[in-house]
Amino acid sequence: MRASGGADDTRVSVRPTRPARSPRVRARRAAPVVAALVLLGASWFASLGGAATSAVVVSMDVPSATQLTNGCTTAAGRAFGTVLPGTGATTSTAPAACRITFGSSNDTSSLRISQADGTGAAMGRSSTASWPGFEDNANLYADAVAVDATTGWAVGSGGRVLRTANAGTSWTEWNSATTGSGAWWNRIASPPGAAGPLLIGGDDRNLLRVTNITNPTPTFTDISGALSALPATADVVGLAIPAPGIVYLAAKDGSNVWILKSADGGSTFAAPVPMPAISRVADLDATSANEAWIIGTGTTSGIFHTTTGGATAGAWTQIAAPVGRYWFSISAPTATTAYAAGAGGVVWKWDGTSWTQVNSTSQIDVHSISAASSAPNLVWGVGEYGEAYRSADGGLNWARLSTQFTAVAHSVSTFDGTAGIIVGDDRWAGWIADGATVAGRRADPGTPSSSGVAASPVNGQLLLATARDGSIRRSVNGGASWTTQPSGTTVALMDVSFASGSVAWVVGGAGTVLRSADGGVSWTAQPTGFPGRLLAIDAVDETHAWAVGDGGTVLHTTNGGTSWATSNAGTTSQLRAVAAYSDTSVVVGGGSSSIRTTSNGGASWTVGTAPSPYAVLHQIRFASATTLFAVTGYDEVWTSTDAGASWSVTPTNPLGVINSLEVFDANRIVVGGDYGQLHVSDDAGATWSTRTIAMGQALDLVRVDEHTVVSVGRHGGQASTSMSVAANETVADYGGAPANWGGAATTTMFGVCLQTLGGTAAVAAGWLADGGTCTQSDSDPWKAVPAGGTTMATTPTSSTGYVDLVWGMRAALAQRPGRYSATVAFEVLAP
Repeated sequence: MRASGGADDTRVSVRPTRPARSPRVRARRAAPVVAALVLLGASWFASLGGAATSAVVVSMDVPSATQLTNGCTTAAGRAFGTVLPGTGATTSTAPAACRITFGSSNDTSSLRISQADGTGAAMGRSSTASWPGFEDNANLYADAVAVDATTGWAVGSGGRVLRTANAGTSWTEWNSATTGSGAWWNRIASPPGAAGPLLIGGDDRNLLRVTNITNPTPTFTDISGALSALPATADVVGLAIPAPGIVYLAAKDGSNVWILKSADGGSTFAAPVPMPAISRVADLDATSANEAWIIGTGTTSGIFHTTTGGATAGAWTQIAAPVGRYWFSISAPTATTAYAAGAGGVVWKWDGTSWTQVNSTSQIDVHSISAASSAPNLVWGVGEYGEAYRSADGGLNWARLSTQFTAVAHSVSTFDGTAGIIVGDDRWAGWIADGATVAGRRADPGTPSSSGVAASPVNGQLLLATARDGSIRRSVNGGASWTTQPSGTTVALMDVSFASGSVAWVVGGAGTVLRSADGGVSWTAQPTGFPGRLLAIDAVDETHAWAVGDGGTVLHTTNGGTSWATSNAGTTSQLRAVAAYSDTSVVVGGGSSSIRTTSNGGASWTVGTAPSPYAVLHQIRFASATTLFAVTGYDEVWTSTDAGASWSVTPTNPLGVINSLEVFDANRIVVGGDYGQLHVSDDAGATWSTRTIAMGQALDLVRVDEHTVVSVGRHGGQASTSMSVAANETVADYGGAPANWGGAATTTMFGVCLQTLGGTAAVAAGWLADGGTCTQSDSDPWKAVPAGGTTMATTPTSSTGYVDLVWGMRAALAQRPGRYSATVAFEVLAP
């Protein structure tokens, strides 16, 4: 259960002039809090003369097993239903209609209430505008080519072009001031031999020719006019020069894909060939003027081959196998040797007749694969976490290269199987001269890519984000600004989860687990004994958490992370996703459609039934105790209604690459992907609406409250949506006139009334108990829900109490129709 534990939230909603929708609720669990420090002094003193004495202090921390139960789950207790403009309403005043029960096993406890967004924005409609966002667009090298044993070129975002002419000893970078274009460059290609010219292709049908490529000042010529037959918004996504003057080019615009061919080095191209069978092209390579390969990604795409020049769509043959995989790259060094690579480290090889799967580099996503025509069995592959691998036997065995890089490596190109260039995020480039180690490196990290984000369950203004450079970013204003907190590590940090308003965990490479007890200000390492990567974590409460990673590893703590135990889930596939509804009900997933579920806290695991055999699960979220959603690297959203035992593909429009997921309830879900898009569904994925964001890739999402979602991603990107601020689309907090029951029908207000207390609960200072029905009257103790966590009731040591609440609101005469809601958070603390 994402970013939860130690808190419970109740959404109170109203739909003026429209029928009420089904209630929405998401349970939060209790968070044990350290209650006392007990010191046991033990000593022994000898009575003999001259004897030395000493003492040993043995200590232990005793936590408090706190209790928090959300009994405000029925529509009568938490929804106003239909409210006509100009009128007011309250939720049910029946006993226990909205009851919150809390307590502690061995200490006093306090129940705190707050607006989950941390600003006290009261009720409102969710914004329908585009999501504001940003990204460091000058922070990426997307493609590279090794021209000879010492010369390599790379291209990337912001129109940047990079070269080394001395095997990485020095690097020169050019930008739009020199190249004449600030396009986002996607591809670079070189003809056989070192003379050039090079071609560079980018977004919005930009095409650049580079001559004098070994001179101190190369010549850049814009030849984009050669692509005028394409739509102006078409992007160049594939480029190959198999022989002098021969150019193959792949372009896409939305789901439309074209292949173009030139016989004069790119000065002119034949008419574009539409490729309707490929909705998303991933890469292209060619071995001669007549033979070329296209690789498309997704469940209906695959590998396409031509031996006749590809002048028509019919000239391209789709290879029967492998299909339905999530491909990233293809390299064809000869007519009888080609390699295809993709998600989960999958590598396939062509022998001139058929494709067969060879061994995997690892379980990382392989973003690029390369082999040279002079040495087709010397293969390089690179991908996530800066990993690079080399095979000397055509993919049968792989050795890892030392890159000293932890972000995503996007491209590799080898000149002869021994020398080559690797480039990736954070404008990182490395040259390998001996086939084993990086001899020369260049990095301009800028804003590091963020892998995970979490929001405090009781104050959504407090956000934490993990980064691939080992840093942890913290925001106290909902992401408007961030500060970097010392983490004590430089390994890539992959995920973060809040356990309560103050306790959070982070996981990353080398078995790293960090815990914070002060809302992310300071962090303490917790040894796990696991040497591999931990990729995801989900905290149940301040004592219990689950983490997953390489090799099918599942780690579990029951003592706040003091120790972590391994739970055998019965898989060796890399696990990337974990969702814990409680400490006993957990679902994990990852590569090769690996899904495992437990209902007994990991004592035993059951294999979940997957609808696709090759998918890589990126994230899993609970919507209820039995309903889950998951997203995969195959542009799919999966749904389970039996706690993860079986899954089906949710009917969707093509959403493109999906990296992240957030679930509001069994109907409302948000997914984030590439190309500046997020997709929202209010009907469990039956239909989708797309939001455009100023961020290229959303790697993680977190729900702050009913209105607000924050997304983070590559190159420091961030985007968010929140409550609408348009006129007549918000409801004010209850307060002085006119925002009270005595106010005019032209005004709005939303508040809460503490109706009764029970058990051992006592009212806290600043609050009054009505002791009756909480009527629509200012004489009753109505209050605004506080922006920050405020204690409303307490219990004495080792006892349980409860509060019954009533919610009240008024809709103005001019209130815009629609669904209005507010997310209210509860947290129990001891002491």
